[in-house]
Amino acid sequence: EIASHVGIAATRSFDWLGGVLSLASHVVLFAAGFAVFAVVRAAADITSKPAQWEALADEGRLLAPLGAGGMGEVWEAEQDQPRRRAALKVLRAGPSGTRARLRFRDEIDALARLAHPGIARILEAGGGEDGGRLWYAMELVPGARPLTEHARGRPWRERVELLRAVCEAVEHGHRNGVIHRDLKPSNIVVGADGRPRVIDFGVARVSGPDDAASGRTLAGDVV
Repeated sequence: EIASHVGIAATRSFDWLGGVLSLASHVVLFAAGFAVFAVVRAAADITSKPAQWEALADEGRLLAPLGAGGMGEVWEAEQDQPRRRAALKVLRAGPSGTRARLRFRDEIDALARLAHPGIARILEAGGGEDGGRLWYAMELVPGARPLTEHARGRPWRERVELLRAVCEAVEHGHRNGVIHRDLKPSNIVVGADGRPRVIDFGVARVSGPDDAASGRTLAGDVV
Protein backbone atom coordinates (compact mmCIF):
# COMPACT_ATOMS: atom_id res chain seq x y z
CA GLU A 1 0.00 0.00 0.00
CA ILE A 2 2.86 2.35 0.84
CA ALA A 3 4.49 1.57 -2.50
CA SER A 4 1.20 2.33 -4.22
CA HIS A 5 0.97 5.74 -2.54
CA VAL A 6 4.58 6.46 -3.44
CA GLY A 7 3.88 5.51 -7.03
CA ILE A 8 0.83 7.77 -7.18
CA ALA A 9 2.78 10.67 -5.64
CA ALA A 10 5.61 10.16 -8.09
CA THR A 11 3.19 10.08 -10.99
CA ARG A 12 1.56 13.31 -9.81
CA SER A 13 4.98 14.91 -9.38
CA PHE A 14 5.98 13.96 -12.89
CA ASP A 15 2.67 15.24 -14.20
CA TRP A 16 3.18 18.55 -12.37
CA LEU A 17 6.75 18.80 -13.61
CA GLY A 18 5.60 18.03 -17.15
CA GLY A 19 2.98 20.77 -16.91
CA VAL A 20 5.57 23.27 -15.72
CA LEU A 21 7.95 22.32 -18.53
CA SER A 22 5.14 22.55 -21.07
CA LEU A 23 4.18 26.00 -19.79
CA ALA A 24 7.82 27.09 -19.86
CA SER A 25 8.22 25.88 -23.43
CA HIS A 26 5.13 27.85 -24.48
CA VAL A 27 6.50 30.96 -22.79
CA VAL A 28 9.85 30.54 -24.57
CA LEU A 29 8.13 30.00 -27.92
CA PHE A 30 5.90 33.04 -27.36
CA ALA A 31 8.90 35.20 -26.45
CA ALA A 32 10.84 33.98 -29.48
CA GLY A 33 7.86 34.58 -31.75
CA PHE A 34 7.41 38.07 -30.36
CA ALA A 35 11.09 38.82 -30.91
CA VAL A 36 10.91 37.62 -34.51
CA PHE A 37 7.77 39.70 -35.05
CA ALA A 38 9.53 42.77 -33.65
CA VAL A 39 12.49 42.29 -36.00
CA VAL A 40 10.24 41.75 -39.03
CA ARG A 41 8.09 44.73 -38.06
CA ALA A 42 11.17 46.95 -37.69
CA ALA A 43 12.45 45.84 -41.11
CA ALA A 44 9.04 46.52 -42.63
CA ASP A 45 9.03 50.02 -41.16
CA ILE A 46 12.27 50.69 -43.00
CA THR A 47 11.65 49.04 -46.35
CA SER A 48 7.88 49.04 -46.86
CA LYS A 49 5.86 51.66 -48.67
CA PRO A 50 2.89 52.42 -46.39
CA ALA A 51 -0.35 52.93 -48.30
CA GLN A 52 -1.08 56.22 -46.54
CA TRP A 53 2.00 57.72 -48.15
CA GLU A 54 0.21 57.64 -51.48
CA ALA A 55 -2.11 60.38 -50.24
CA LEU A 56 0.84 62.44 -49.05
CA ALA A 57 2.17 62.64 -52.60
CA ASP A 58 -1.11 63.94 -54.01
CA GLU A 59 -1.73 60.86 -56.12
CA GLY A 60 1.99 60.33 -56.62
CA ARG A 61 3.52 56.85 -56.64
CA LEU A 62 6.45 55.90 -54.42
CA LEU A 63 9.09 54.12 -56.45
CA ALA A 64 12.23 53.63 -54.36
CA PRO A 65 13.77 54.84 -51.08
CA LEU A 66 16.49 57.45 -51.53
CA GLY A 67 17.60 57.94 -47.95
CA ALA A 68 16.64 58.66 -44.37
CA GLY A 69 17.81 61.01 -41.66
CA GLY A 70 17.04 61.88 -38.09
CA MET A 71 13.85 63.73 -39.02
CA GLY A 72 12.58 62.42 -42.33
CA GLU A 73 12.61 59.76 -45.02
CA VAL A 74 13.11 60.50 -48.72
CA TRP A 75 11.55 58.53 -51.57
CA GLU A 76 11.62 58.78 -55.33
CA ALA A 77 8.00 59.38 -56.32
CA GLU A 78 6.04 59.82 -59.51
CA GLN A 79 3.19 62.30 -59.70
CA ASP A 80 0.35 61.95 -62.17
CA GLN A 81 -0.69 65.59 -62.45
CA PRO A 82 1.54 67.09 -63.63
CA ARG A 83 3.43 64.05 -64.84
CA ARG A 84 6.88 64.21 -63.25
CA ARG A 85 9.24 62.44 -60.89
CA ALA A 86 10.35 64.08 -57.67
CA ALA A 87 12.12 63.39 -54.41
CA LEU A 88 9.48 63.19 -51.68
CA LYS A 89 10.57 63.90 -48.11
CA VAL A 90 8.17 62.83 -45.36
CA LEU A 91 8.39 63.53 -41.66
CA ARG A 92 9.45 60.30 -39.97
CA ALA A 93 6.67 58.03 -38.70
CA GLY A 94 5.95 57.76 -35.00
CA PRO A 95 5.21 60.38 -32.39
CA SER A 96 6.55 63.66 -33.75
CA GLY A 97 6.82 66.41 -31.19
CA THR A 98 5.81 69.98 -31.79
CA ARG A 99 9.42 71.07 -32.24
CA ALA A 100 10.05 68.38 -34.87
CA ARG A 101 7.01 69.50 -36.85
CA LEU A 102 8.01 73.16 -36.54
CA ARG A 103 11.55 72.33 -37.66
CA PHE A 104 10.19 70.45 -40.67
CA ARG A 105 8.05 73.45 -41.58
CA ASP A 106 11.12 75.67 -41.17
CA GLU A 107 12.92 73.48 -43.71
CA ILE A 108 10.06 73.98 -46.16
CA ASP A 109 10.11 77.75 -45.58
CA ALA A 110 13.89 77.84 -46.05
CA LEU A 111 13.71 76.02 -49.38
CA ALA A 112 10.89 78.29 -50.53
CA ARG A 113 13.28 81.26 -50.23
CA LEU A 114 15.87 79.69 -52.51
CA ALA A 115 16.04 79.54 -56.30
CA HIS A 116 19.49 78.55 -57.47
CA PRO A 117 20.78 75.90 -59.91
CA GLY A 118 23.07 74.60 -57.17
CA ILE A 119 20.20 73.88 -54.73
CA ALA A 120 17.56 71.20 -55.23
CA ARG A 121 14.42 73.33 -55.51
CA ILE A 122 11.16 72.64 -53.70
CA LEU A 123 8.12 71.88 -55.86
CA GLU A 124 5.24 71.69 -53.39
CA ALA A 125 4.42 70.77 -49.80
CA GLY A 126 1.47 69.51 -47.82
CA GLY A 127 0.17 67.24 -45.08
CA GLY A 128 -0.10 67.98 -41.40
CA GLU A 129 -3.89 68.24 -41.24
CA ASP A 130 -5.47 66.44 -38.29
CA GLY A 131 -2.06 65.35 -37.06
CA GLY A 132 -1.04 63.79 -40.40
CA ARG A 133 2.55 63.55 -41.55
CA LEU A 134 4.12 66.56 -43.20
CA TRP A 135 5.79 66.16 -46.58
CA TYR A 136 7.30 68.12 -49.40
CA ALA A 137 8.34 67.30 -52.95
CA MET A 138 11.59 68.61 -54.39
CA GLU A 139 13.61 68.37 -57.56
CA LEU A 140 14.85 64.87 -58.30
CA VAL A 141 18.49 64.90 -59.39
CA PRO A 142 18.98 62.17 -62.03
CA GLY A 143 22.04 60.03 -61.46
CA ALA A 144 22.81 61.74 -58.16
CA ARG A 145 25.98 60.68 -56.35
CA PRO A 146 27.66 62.11 -53.23
CA LEU A 147 30.20 64.82 -53.99
CA THR A 148 33.24 62.83 -52.85
CA GLU A 149 32.23 59.78 -54.89
CA HIS A 150 31.80 61.90 -58.02
CA ALA A 151 35.06 63.82 -57.50
CA ARG A 152 37.24 60.76 -56.79
CA GLY A 153 39.94 60.42 -59.42
CA ARG A 154 39.00 63.60 -61.32
CA PRO A 155 41.55 66.35 -62.19
CA TRP A 156 42.13 68.92 -59.46
CA ARG A 157 40.84 71.74 -61.66
CA GLU A 158 37.50 69.97 -62.02
CA ARG A 159 37.35 69.42 -58.25
CA VAL A 160 37.99 73.11 -57.63
CA GLU A 161 35.21 73.96 -60.08
CA LEU A 162 32.82 71.72 -58.14
CA LEU A 163 33.71 73.50 -54.88
CA ARG A 164 33.26 76.88 -56.54
CA ALA A 165 29.75 75.88 -57.64
CA VAL A 166 28.92 74.70 -54.12
CA CYS A 167 30.19 77.96 -52.62
CA GLU A 168 27.98 79.95 -55.00
CA ALA A 169 24.94 77.93 -53.88
CA VAL A 170 25.81 78.44 -50.20
CA GLU A 171 26.30 82.18 -50.80
CA HIS A 172 22.86 82.35 -52.41
CA GLY A 173 21.41 80.84 -49.26
CA HIS A 174 23.20 83.34 -47.04
CA ARG A 175 22.02 86.26 -49.16
CA ASN A 176 18.47 85.05 -48.61
CA GLY A 177 18.84 84.53 -44.88
CA VAL A 178 19.32 80.74 -44.94
CA ILE A 179 22.33 79.15 -43.21
CA HIS A 180 22.59 75.44 -43.96
CA ARG A 181 24.52 74.43 -40.78
CA ASP A 182 25.01 70.82 -41.94
CA LEU A 183 27.15 71.18 -45.03
CA LYS A 184 29.03 67.94 -45.71
CA PRO A 185 29.75 65.68 -48.71
CA SER A 186 26.67 63.51 -48.14
CA ASN A 187 24.48 66.64 -48.34
CA ILE A 188 25.95 67.64 -51.69
CA VAL A 189 25.05 65.49 -54.67
CA VAL A 190 26.26 65.69 -58.25
CA GLY A 191 23.83 64.76 -61.00
CA ALA A 192 24.46 63.11 -64.33
CA ASP A 193 24.86 66.61 -65.78
CA GLY A 194 27.93 67.16 -63.57
CA ARG A 195 26.30 69.99 -61.60
CA PRO A 196 26.39 69.82 -57.78
CA ARG A 197 23.26 70.49 -55.72
CA VAL A 198 23.08 71.23 -52.02
CA ILE A 199 20.36 69.20 -50.29
CA ASP A 200 18.92 68.55 -46.80
CA PHE A 201 18.17 71.85 -45.09
CA GLY A 202 16.69 70.03 -42.08
CA VAL A 203 18.70 71.97 -39.49
CA ALA A 204 19.07 75.19 -41.49
CA ARG A 205 18.73 78.49 -39.67
CA VAL A 206 16.45 81.06 -41.23
CA SER A 207 17.24 84.61 -40.23
CA GLY A 208 14.98 87.62 -40.47
CA PRO A 209 13.04 90.08 -38.30
CA ASP A 210 9.88 87.93 -38.34
CA ASP A 211 11.49 84.54 -37.77
CA ALA A 212 11.22 82.67 -34.48
CA ALA A 213 13.04 79.60 -35.77
CA SER A 214 16.43 80.53 -34.33
CA GLY A 215 15.52 78.84 -31.06
CA ARG A 216 14.21 75.58 -32.56
CA THR A 217 17.57 73.81 -32.35
CA LEU A 218 19.37 74.25 -29.07
CA ALA A 219 22.87 73.32 -27.94
CA GLY A 220 23.04 69.58 -27.29
CA ASP A 221 20.00 68.75 -29.44
CA VAL A 222 20.21 65.64 -31.62
CA VAL A 223 18.37 66.15 -34.93
